[in-house]
Amino acid sequence: MLEKAGKNSGDNRRDNRGLVLRMVATGACRTRRDLVVRTGLSKMTISNIVGEMIDGDVLRESEVVCSEEPGRNPVRLRLSPEAPKAAGVAFLPGRCESVLCGLDLRVFRRAGTDLPKDAPEAVRRETALRLLDKMLSGTAGVRAIGLAADLPWRPGGEQMCPSESVRPAVRERYGLPVFLEDTCQSALLVESLFGRARNCRDVLFVSLGDRVGSAVLSGGQLCRGRGGRPLGLGHVTICAGGRPCRCGGRGCLELYVRSPEVLKKLYHRT
Repeated sequence: MLEKAGKNSGDNRRDNRGLVLRMVATGACRTRRDLVVRTGLSKMTISNIVGEMIDGDVLRESEVVCSEEPGRNPVRLRLSPEAPKAAGVAFLPGRCESVLCGLDLRVFRRAGTDLPKDAPEAVRRETALRLLDKMLSGTAGVRAIGLAADLPWRPGGEQMCPSESVRPAVRERYGLPVFLEDTCQSALLVESLFGRARNCRDVLFVSLGDRVGSAVLSGGQLCRGRGGRPLGLGHVTICAGGRPCRCGGRGCLELYVRSPEVLKKLYHRT
């Protein structure tokens, strides 16, 4: 169950607004009464925050929710079509995908293009900018841009993604906050908000593909390695003195369980 995350203090106004918006956007709360119960904020605080968001056309009130409890039926809250939006680009193996969506993950636009794994950084940067131009063209209300890529799990490790130079280029062109996150950590965050991990405070997420990626949610917070990098579960040694790995180590888990290796073993055995 979600812990009471709100704080009845003027110093926490921004955090409280963000909490209320998240509760409504993810469907965790549908009425003001739900918000009071789930956040621990006072009725007056919730009323003020919701009122401000309705006046700003971020939230809207919709149909009445039938209730057997005495008193007036509560009114359902939902995101306004004019609520803030976000754009994102994901660098995937052999592919680059972009999306424009609402805070509730409603997709408004989507585009993608093939992108070789060994594409130069300049090509990756220009591809991201070209796709974002499509997402943001004629669109108002976009407040942030996210970049997802397979980040190196340790400082100085092999660059498996566009380097930090991509983020400044995107920020300079659009003048918006830009966030760079590992694909596995991004996936876990989405699962914790909208998916199977909702209301779970401790989660281990493992991705099996061309690489073995991982992310951990502990106490409701995303765990990060040095410099905010992902945890390197795929680079735990399981075979001392084993095959050399791209990370510089030997006998790493990723070498034996990633998809190409599993398919190779199946081919030889079948």
